Amino acid sequence: MRRLFASAAIVIGTAALVPGAASAETVLTYVSFGGALQKAEEPAWLKPFMEANPDVKIVYDIIDYAKLKAMVESGNVVWDLAVVANDFGMDSDAPLLEKIDCTLVPCSELQPDKYMTTGYRAGHSNSGLAIGYNTNLVPADKAPKDWKDFFDTDKVPGKRVLMNDASSYVFEQALLGDGVDPKQLYPLDLDRAVKKLESLGDDLVIAPSYQGCAELVASGEAVMGGCWTGRFTDLMKNANAPIAIQWNQGIVSPGYLVIPKGTKNKDLAMKLAAYITSAENNAKLSDYIDYGPINEKSLDKVDPAKKPYLQSTYADISVFLDDAWYDKNRPEVNRRWTEWLAGVN
Repeated sequence: MRRLFASAAIVIGTAALVPGAASAETVLTYVSFGGALQKAEEPAWLKPFMEANPDVKIVYDIIDYAKLKAMVESGNVVWDLAVVANDFGMDSDAPLLEKIDCTLVPCSELQPDKYMTTGYRAGHSNSGLAIGYNTNLVPADKAPKDWKDFFDTDKVPGKRVLMNDASSYVFEQALLGDGVDPKQLYPLDLDRAVKKLESLGDDLVIAPSYQGCAELVASGEAVMGGCWTGRFTDLMKNANAPIAIQWNQGIVSPGYLVIPKGTKNKDLAMKLAAYITSAENNAKLSDYIDYGPINEKSLDKVDPAKKPYLQSTYADISVFLDDAWYDKNRPEVNRRWTEWLAGVN
């Protein structure tokens, strides 16, 4: 789940599409990441919710954490329900958020042992990153089985591509590649991670963009990459790219729902959050984008044809982040990443 910054509310649906929308009594502002995710959220959740609640009109805006903070601090909150990445909604953000009402939202079904929460956020969807490799260049008997293989340029010579920001968990990839047990990743040993990254030498490529990461693997300019899985699966399905994904040790990056403190539509926002996270509805997003459900009772509702492309299918072999550690240490991680990247470039 990536962070984007923009602004411009978009009305979802019209009177022709949603009966009663023109005379809606309540306008609810739903805030998320736009793009392909918006195109999935609208048919999966937002339009059906309006059809079931014809006195509600939902408008869509793009998430910006600084804007949310400014709204709450000024007492002028115009957002009602927001989607955030796993870098928001922890202890440091609690003063900005309403407590999730677990009598409405099925909190116990949202796998809190895997998807960390302080009670101010509820699981929205599951995505992440994993190792993708070019099947024309990597023989089947040498396909990577984990991040140690990713960093083994003797076993499979060639370029490795990694993404260009710390929020793509490159340090985690490096430590896993150096043999750290996934359950012992935190606190991150940043010195060790940097040393492992540097061990790739000239075989390391920093992607120009998230899409560029997957495209470098598809083109063969890199034999494998640590990229967002949705970028891989898009090329696999829509461009017939010669890519395979090793889901073992894939790093999960979930999205969460939060309610800005002071919204005038708190009860309705909570109702929509409950609708999205319910066992009945949480899997519907997967019909439109390669993001999986978080509600454990929704996992078996995913279209079987979609399951091979979803991080949620491989949860038992995935790596889950320690968001509480990041909440206290993110500035230092970002500082070390910026310093290291400057040396690479």
